[in-house]
Amino acid sequence: MKIRFLGTGAADWDISTYDKDKEYRFFSSALINSDLMIDVSPHISLSLDAHGGDISNVKNIVLTHSHMDHYNKDMLESICQDKEVGFFCNEICKEVLPDNKNLKPNFMDIGQEYTVGNYKVIPVRSNHIVWDTNEITHNYIIIDNEGKTLFYGCDGGWIPATSYHIIKKYKFDMVVLDGTLGNADGDERIFEHNNLAMVKELAHTFRRHMLKENGKIMITHLSKYSHDAHEEICKDLEPFGIGVAYDGLEVEF
Repeated sequence: MKIRFLGTGAADWDISTYDKDKEYRFFSSALINSDLMIDVSPHISLSLDAHGGDISNVKNIVLTHSHMDHYNKDMLESICQDKEVGFFCNEICKEVLPDNKNLKPNFMDIGQEYTVGNYKVIPVRSNHIVWDTNEITHNYIIIDNEGKTLFYGCDGGWIPATSYHIIKKYKFDMVVLDGTLGNADGDERIFEHNNLAMVKELAHTFRRHMLKENGKIMITHLSKYSHDAHEEICKDLEPFGIGVAYDGLEVEF
């Protein structure tokens, strides 16, 4: 299985400040192999222009939640303009979906296993809120035909106990965690996003109990104003065996 990070930034990255010669993170989205997308941010086309990649083979999309940095109706319509695309999300998200004959919505219940193209996908609840819709926000367990297993945990602060009791049944080849808040001190957003102290503790527990031998752990969804430069984040997390995703990074596991 491969994951390509199309974007690794949180919602405070202002696109009007984008400069190709300076460090920048587009809104968070990821591509699994070539056919499954996680989130459909408004920056996907910009990311492809800046870092390469190809989404022409995307057949299905799973949505974590409908915040504007993870979901964009126009981008979704563009992707399904000339082909059918399965779209998997919480049922309440149907309120924000476009009316497009090529879009095939599928509404997911927490903890249930779904066949999504070549994958088994199990949504688990994340600790996050979308006030506009009051939807249930999702993290995902994704398993391919060879048994490679990914946990994609973005957005969310910590992991709810009900989700842990589902997650603990699996051994993961790759764990992607929300790393929004960096080392920000006293940031109230810890109630729905992780800081790096939380990431380190989560990574330690995953490695002891839920990570396969040689499994990888990485963070994504990094706030512009809560983090140092990429190299400094890497130095901080390297002793804990945690990688730092960046836009355009592709990892095979």
